Amino acid sequence: MTSVSIHTNENIEWFQQHCQCYDLTIRSVITQNETYYLLFLGGITTSGSVQPVIQGLAEDPQSMIFLNASVSSAETLEQAYQKMLQGQTVVFKLNSILCAVVDTRAIPGRSTSEPSVEKSIRGARDGFVETLMLNLGLIRKRIKAPDLRILNVCFGTQTQTDIAIFYIDSVVKRDVLDDFLYRLERVPKALNLQSERELVSHLYPQWYNPYPHVRFTERPDLVCIHLLQGQIAVIVDHCPTAVLVPITLFECTSQIEEITQPRLVSMMLRTLRTLGLLFSVFLLPVWICTLKFSTFSELAFFVAQILAVDCIIEWVRLSLIHSPSILSSMLGMISVFILGETAVNFGAYTQEMLILVAISNVGNFVTSSYELSMANKLTRFFLVLCTLFYQRIGLTIGIVVTVLILLCTDNGPISYLYPLIPFDRKEFFRLLSGKKK
Repeated sequence: MTSVSIHTNENIEWFQQHCQCYDLTIRSVITQNETYYLLFLGGITTSGSVQPVIQGLAEDPQSMIFLNASVSSAETLEQAYQKMLQGQTVVFKLNSILCAVVDTRAIPGRSTSEPSVEKSIRGARDGFVETLMLNLGLIRKRIKAPDLRILNVCFGTQTQTDIAIFYIDSVVKRDVLDDFLYRLERVPKALNLQSERELVSHLYPQWYNPYPHVRFTERPDLVCIHLLQGQIAVIVDHCPTAVLVPITLFECTSQIEEITQPRLVSMMLRTLRTLGLLFSVFLLPVWICTLKFSTFSELAFFVAQILAVDCIIEWVRLSLIHSPSILSSMLGMISVFILGETAVNFGAYTQEMLILVAISNVGNFVTSSYELSMANKLTRFFLVLCTLFYQRIGLTIGIVVTVLILLCTDNGPISYLYPLIPFDRKEFFRLLSGKKK
């Protein structure tokens, strides 16, 4: 550790050697026969945020009160340098060991808007952004409970990524909280986090299980609902998505519309969504079991056609996501040729096959959970292959294996299939009706 030197030039030279960055800004302020040097990074500290520091030095340089900015002192240059990398301003006094750190962070970010994948007719129109403090304010605005706890943990030697852990102390289950904190302690602190998905992969390292262990959401109202139900929310800085733990399979299928609509409408929406998910997984393999084939090669060719159509639909979807909007019309024309009447007349596949594959894919996206929809798609592929080799017995074996994977999903102290396994009648009907706890 390097102590603050009384020679200010040596301190500034140390910063210039360790921070060889274009946006390193050094400003001098002369007031009341005293000289001060301000060091900050122009990328995350603007001139407007530094102006109160200069005004505070001009009014009362001895008190070091810079209006509305928070001020602390740094004992070493490394400590001051780390604060500067976070967007704060370091203040040196000429020929003095004074080293003040002023909070002048002005990190760039976007305004809140409704998430594009979790839209609601009657719900709120705000959503999380890439700024942690703004996301914290969106939750504080909705939950004003005095026992709302917000823990902070920092990961990464290079990134110094902050994560915030939210829970309501009087509502959260202690076994759930203890299990999560135990998992968090096992995550290496030197991990340079770049996304919330990377954190989840270390908390729940079951890479062979396609089903989501947590729920991702960009809606602050949905996060607050789960907090009031005793769950835990995690937000990673520079990520616009919150992580909800622990989660069950049935909660992954829920949407905000089930809470903003009347009870009867909510039950109808939940039933239709559940049917869509079941169709997306079981429609194709069950249909294959009902058909009669004279030889195995005929069955294999038929299954290959189904998988080919399913893959083409997935290619089209990925192309629409990652292609510029100016090319969307061209992709639509291509889709008409490869998935329309032309391909059917050519004999690539039948109309019945195209309709059933389309129904399966539509049912695959009736939920806002992208992770669950991808897991269901992989499960459908697995069941189709099991049906190819062993027909009805293969479908039965595939269903048993899928249920075992769900039962073995590491989800902490709560079963992944709760409230179905173990069965809880009250909780089951609450989820069915969309009622809050």
